[in-house]
Amino acid sequence: MNAKKVVSPRARRDQVKVATARGMSTRSACALFGVARSSLKRTSALDVKDAPLMNRMAELAAKHPRFGYRRVRELLRREGTPMSCERALRLWQKSSLQVPKKRRRRVPSSS
Repeated sequence: MNAKKVVSPRARRDQVKVATARGMSTRSACALFGVARSSLKRTSALDVKDAPLMNRMAELAAKHPRFGYRRVRELLRREGTPMSCERALRLWQKSSLQVPKKRRRRVPSSS
């Protein structure tokens, strides 16, 4: 199986960065991981576009800790930022946000 199909392009670029940090030449690392050298200079326009949204999602998640990505998406829609469910989930996961687990209620002992 070809390694290019298994790992995403972003992950392969990260592997090249790690290899060059450990002393391997950029040219050799790119050849090893199958990455074009010109792609190392590329910055994702999507990251720049999504950064303010991710910050706002984090603010809303801090304000409403029991809300998940669906309800945060609805709050953003009410503020005037419509987005698809898939995009909301992708940004939620990329921000490492999650709803805290429900804690078990302690029942007072009847004594």
